[in-house]
Amino acid sequence: MDPVTLGMANAAAKKKYAGARSRLRISAGEGPKPYKNGLSNGTDMGANSKKRIIASQRITDLTVKYGNFYALGGVETPGPNDITVRGSVFYNNTYYPLRFRGARDIVINPGVIVESDPMGIDIPAGTTFYIFTYITVASSGMKWGLNVLHARGGAYGEEYVPSATPTDLSTTGGFTATSNQIGYSPLQVLSRNTNTNPYVAVIGDSISDGTGDNGTADGSAGVERGWITRALIPNFPIQVLSQPGGQAAQFTYDQMGNRMSILGDAEVAIVADGANDLGANKTFAQVQAALQYIYDYCAARGMRVFGATITPKTSSTDSWATLANQAKSYSAATELVRTQINDWIRTTPAPLNGYFEAADAAESARNSGLWRVDLGKPTADGLHPTSAVHAAMSATINVAKLR
Repeated sequence: MDPVTLGMANAAAKKKYAGARSRLRISAGEGPKPYKNGLSNGTDMGANSKKRIIASQRITDLTVKYGNFYALGGVETPGPNDITVRGSVFYNNTYYPLRFRGARDIVINPGVIVESDPMGIDIPAGTTFYIFTYITVASSGMKWGLNVLHARGGAYGEEYVPSATPTDLSTTGGFTATSNQIGYSPLQVLSRNTNTNPYVAVIGDSISDGTGDNGTADGSAGVERGWITRALIPNFPIQVLSQPGGQAAQFTYDQMGNRMSILGDAEVAIVADGANDLGANKTFAQVQAALQYIYDYCAARGMRVFGATITPKTSSTDSWATLANQAKSYSAATELVRTQINDWIRTTPAPLNGYFEAADAAESARNSGLWRVDLGKPTADGLHPTSAVHAAMSATINVAKLR
């Protein structure tokens, strides 16, 4: 094929690909996460929440998903009763009510996910907007799942206020939490794809979910943002599907089916899992098989897949000020499994397109099993990195590889 014909063919292929990608339903931006561990207290009859979204692309045909499930022992569990939800999009000082098959309210049965009607709103890329949600139950003693931290500090401006005598404030605002709160918010906010960057799904545990990332060390961090999200925002559409306390071995339809379902049109998977499998004293073969299944499943969906090495777990007698006073928390056998898994990931086993070196960024030396201390306190509990280490881990992500 001559160069001119080849160039025309390539241009046609790119145009066809761009057209196909424009039909994808992708995450509208950073914000919602699937439901974490825990339920409301059974005394409150409802709650109002305000959740921040940063648009990763121009938003059109916006929809919002809500669910009625929670995590129990790292496994998804249907909520104990029906819940009723209404919501609105707050943008440019205006509230735009969500509709569900034309109605303002939607009753969500246990274990079910619902999606609002498409909204023809137009929100520019990089814009911050909010989803206001009002959730209620029919009687005292009923509960709902709690999914995400509502952060009041800095530019977040989020709120979650439960009440035994709730009032709908989803189109007026005017409620203020006393502190950061774990509460109920959307499961996903989606829009038509207008982004040239791929839609990335993060699959993992509490570390990739952002636990320990409670500071603003690099000027762009935030409460529970996490090392992967730090690298991707604001330019990549992202959906964090990580489950605190969950194991890679639990990533099956029976145990995490909602997460598998809401992968949706994601084009790239970053799999940063396995720490809780080590905590359960799984063997090398068991952890390898669990990770291999996630890699293969995502690849079978047509996704490009990237792995991540597993960070250490230690105790300390001086609050992790020095290496000398750290001790490995895993048994010798389990620590060997961690280093074997990391060395296996470093071989880029099929179908991985690559991997990110979280462990090297967190450890004092490769496979040392000790947290580095040159960045200040590396962890507050021995397992979850602090913001300084989250930032160092984030720096290992070369976003060009994702494109």
